[in-house]
Amino acid sequence: MKVGRVLSIVAFFSIYNILMFYLGWNGLVWLKAMFSFQQEILYWITVTVLSYAYILGRMVKPLSALSVVGSIWFGFIQYGLLFFPLANFAVWILGVSGVPGDTAVVWVGTVTAIMLAGVFAFGTYNAYSPVIRKYEVSIPKKNKMGKLHIAVASDMHFGKLSGVAHAKRLVKTMERIKADLILLPGDIIDDDPKHFQKRIWELS
Repeated sequence: MKVGRVLSIVAFFSIYNILMFYLGWNGLVWLKAMFSFQQEILYWITVTVLSYAYILGRMVKPLSALSVVGSIWFGFIQYGLLFFPLANFAVWILGVSGVPGDTAVVWVGTVTAIMLAGVFAFGTYNAYSPVIRKYEVSIPKKNKMGKLHIAVASDMHFGKLSGVAHAKRLVKTMERIKADLILLPGDIIDDDPKHFQKRIWELS
């Protein structure tokens, strides 16, 4: 393995670990202020497992279920890195304004936790409730068909997180649209193809 590649991998995991520590530290501070939480070792073990759950699930077959947990954790990382800096700034502002530190952490942390839960709930609902948009495209060419109805579906992510029910909804939607042509441009299969093949056999 080339030195440059090794350095890139080391740099990536170093940055990743720093970010995971930042997210974990924010959660721990809130738990301590809110619930007087004291189990720090157990907490950091849990954060470490969650942070590497996706990799463990993909590399170790008996732990394949962890890839689902890891996928959810990636969503937490995305929104945590958006919300937590704002929460830290809000706590600082409240502290400057004279609000006790623990009180500021409890209130801001609780609001942040509610926002994260709301985003996850809204995102999950959207993920399993496809939105249909209609577009009309005019092409200045003569053809025998006159009109061509094309249906395009993407981001199904068939695998562990997207089951048979999701695939059946897609089939019913396509049947209702009665398209002349169906296009699947990308993000069709997620995880290992074996999970996708399993879903296909269950549908047949």
